[in-house]
Amino acid sequence: MTHNWMKDTYGEPLYVGYNPSGGDEFSNGIIDEIRIWNRALTKEEIRENMKRELIGNQEGLVAYYNFEKVSNNSEVADLSKNGNHGRLVGHAVLIDSDISSFSVDGSGIPDREPPLIYLHRGVKVVNKSKEIIQGQAIDKSGVAIVEVNGKEAKLDEKGNFLASVLLKPGKNEILITAIDTYENRTSKMVTIKREIGYATGEKKFAKYYALLIAVEKYENSDINNLDYPIEDSYQVREILHKYSFEYNNIILLENPNRDQIIRVFDKLSYSIDYEDNLLIFFAGHGYWDRKFMQGYWLPSDASRKSKSRWLSNSTIRDYIRGIQSKHTLLITDACFSGGIFKTRKAFEYAQPAIEELYRLPSRKAITSGTLNEVPDKSVFIKYLLKRLEDNQDKYLSSVELFTRFRSAVINNSPLEQVPQFGEIRESGDEGGDFIFVRRESKHLLY
Repeated sequence: MTHNWMKDTYGEPLYVGYNPSGGDEFSNGIIDEIRIWNRALTKEEIRENMKRELIGNQEGLVAYYNFEKVSNNSEVADLSKNGNHGRLVGHAVLIDSDISSFSVDGSGIPDREPPLIYLHRGVKVVNKSKEIIQGQAIDKSGVAIVEVNGKEAKLDEKGNFLASVLLKPGKNEILITAIDTYENRTSKMVTIKREIGYATGEKKFAKYYALLIAVEKYENSDINNLDYPIEDSYQVREILHKYSFEYNNIILLENPNRDQIIRVFDKLSYSIDYEDNLLIFFAGHGYWDRKFMQGYWLPSDASRKSKSRWLSNSTIRDYIRGIQSKHTLLITDACFSGGIFKTRKAFEYAQPAIEELYRLPSRKAITSGTLNEVPDKSVFIKYLLKRLEDNQDKYLSSVELFTRFRSAVINNSPLEQVPQFGEIRESGDEGGDFIFVRRESKHLLY
């Protein structure tokens, strides 16, 4: 069949045996003309023409329907299992024919359609030098590559892609290209405008981001469930909001599996800029492997029988090193959480001025213990939150916070718990410190 507009109601071309919108019907809209030929196509001819756009007039028509006429109706039966029957309304000229129909498997037909690209954001205005581009590329045959400004983006099995781009001041046009497994390609342009606040005398405030990971329910019965990590994480989120963490910059993962944690780390590695700060909090089970001298977090899909779904300290450290923040503070309330330190001895020297601590990049960690088990009902979280809640200082360094609650945890822990503070080894620490800034403070930290 063919028609004189070659488009459906939504502006899409019509094809032989194919609906580009992904539904079961082959067309959905107003058709102005339909022509039916006097010969049934062979299976080979149908296969050859599958997914080709309907074109032009051909000789040997069995019938011609003009929908501008208002007389004569013809029923049209859908021979597929879907039962989408219709009616042709208008003038009809009929010629007898041996036309037959049959089903044809189109799975082996080469894909000639390029992928579709959907962006999570359109035109936007930013005030930083680096921006994350994310979206989804969809294709029936599968998307092989997504490129952003000529560089290959990270791509998962569902077509979700992620890439980081550097921005010059002013207008930036970002070209996104998706290529499917048949080398069909499509492109889309996104425009990002980078504004520079300093040109008008405005000062840029550092942003504070937080990733809160709470695992209390485990899929495998060989790992005991916990009762309080999620509740503790929500309390941490509320107290962080009092310290210049906006809610939309706080990610809270409840019972995530390993892949979900990794995906968020990937996203943060692209979205956080060099002047921003990041706090990572983990509450759940941990494990220290004495043979390999390696510590692990246990995500919700972990199993005691295999380490394949565990998250090693070395992987966590690599992500912390790769995320280009000004300061990163890791807080872990887990069994065997002390193995990530360069040194597990708490700092005992007098701290420098706040400005000097903030100027130098830092990668610090506060943990609820060394290599010993910690209780499910966390006194570590209790006194950490209490000291943040009671604090009246505009600026509070992580080492000062640690010294304020360490003794309370030791004195009140049923398992003789000793919290630890230190540098995260091989992660880029240069001697600075993470600074908590109370929300009412409008002072700028460089």
